[in-house]
Amino acid sequence: MQKIPELSPFQKKMAVQVGITLGIVGGLCFGTIFFGNRISTYAAEIEILRNEKATWSASIESYVSAKTQYEKKGKAYEQILYNVLPLRDNLIDLKKDFQFVAAGEGLDLNFSFAGERQKQSSLVGAVGVALAVEGKSKNDIFSFLEKLEKFRYLFSIESITLQENTDTVGAAIRGEVLYRN
Repeated sequence: MQKIPELSPFQKKMAVQVGITLGIVGGLCFGTIFFGNRISTYAAEIEILRNEKATWSASIESYVSAKTQYEKKGKAYEQILYNVLPLRDNLIDLKKDFQFVAAGEGLDLNFSFAGERQKQSSLVGAVGVALAVEGKSKNDIFSFLEKLEKFRYLFSIESITLQENTDTVGAAIRGEVLYRN
């Protein structure tokens, strides 16, 4: 076995200082790589959060804008909507309302419900109605139809069938009255 030569005190001191320096440099390199990677990860997360915050901010601005427009313009029309689209329970006198309009034109009216339908919106429903009116002239029938345009409720006509006899004119009208839920 060969004997390892002993190092002089200067060489020992130099080896310790080189070892410490290499340890420090290695630690710094490891720290730089490790913390650089963590900083990149956090920077990417911060960028994602900034984009989410910008999107969220834009959404809030859109909401505030829509709410402001509703407050300025929509509320004025809301009461009109409530007048035109009554609650379902307010349609109890629907038959009387149609008879009143028909009587104003000198027409006889037969009224029947044709079922209830839900519309695409859960806020609006419709009651189907079938009307049979009979009068002395086409003008009476047409005048009745014009009155339905200005009717108290929003009335949608699906079909009209005119029947003309020698002394009377009749019309079968199918439609629906819209209401709000």
